[in-house]
Amino acid sequence: MDDINQRFKAVRKALNQTQTEFASRLGFAQSGIAMIERGERTITDRHLKALCSIYNVSESWLRTGSGPMFLDSDSLLLSQFAERYNLDEAQMAIVKSFLSLDDEQRSVIVKAICATADNVRAARHDALQTKLDKRERAHAELDEALDAEEKDAAASSSSGSASAKSSTEKRA
Repeated sequence: MDDINQRFKAVRKALNQTQTEFASRLGFAQSGIAMIERGERTITDRHLKALCSIYNVSESWLRTGSGPMFLDSDSLLLSQFAERYNLDEAQMAIVKSFLSLDDEQRSVIVKAICATADNVRAARHDALQTKLDKRERAHAELDEALDAEEKDAAASSSSGSASAKSSTEKRA
C-alpha cells in the first residue's frame, strides 16, 4: 500500500467519519474511497484537490507525510461547525469576527446581546400585557352591558306583572 493511501485513510479517521460520510462530502463513491484506503486505486489530483479544499488538509503532508496534517485546525473546526449548523457565509463571518476578539471585547458584545434580548422580551411582554388588558376591559364592558340588560329585563318583567296585577284588581 502506498503511503499516500494510508495518509488519505488517516485523514478520514482523524475526522472520525465513516467511508460513506467521507465519500459523500468529497463527492465520490464509498467503494472508491474503500479502494483508495486498501491501496487498490491510485489517488488522483481530483481526489487530492477535493480532500485538501474540503477538509483543509495540507497537500504537502498528504503527498510526503511532512508537516501538519491540517493547514489550520481552527479553520477546520469552523468549517465543521458551519457544516453542522448549516451556517451561510455571513453567519460564519460573524462567528469568525466574534472569535477573533479578546475576552473583554467578547464579554462586552455578549452583555449587549443579552441586554437587547431582555429588551425584546420586555417589549413582547408589554405588548402581550396591553393586549390582555384590552381584552379584560372589553370583557368587563360586556359583563356590565349584559348585567344592565338583565336588570332592564327584570324591571320590565316586574313592572309588567305589577300592571297586570293592578288591572286584575280594578276589574274585581
